[in-house]
Amino acid sequence: TDKEDVSADAVRIGPDLIFGRLWNQLGIGAVIRSILASTERKFEFDVEKAIFLTVMQRKHEDYFVFL
Repeated sequence: TDKEDVSADAVRIGPDLIFGRLWNQLGIGAVIRSILASTERKFEFDVEKAIFLTVMQRKHEDYFVFL
């Protein structure tokens, strides 16, 4: 086959989508929500989202350190 005849499409997805799916499949969000539901303390922001974003930020920090 001739290489010029080959074509492919690629969709670029961000790491937040990949790790978001992994986060849900591993049940991390459910564990955090369960812990938060068992406490009397109430938060005015989405604690699970804050933890997820902190993990994502640290993951990116480590990635860029090794580039």
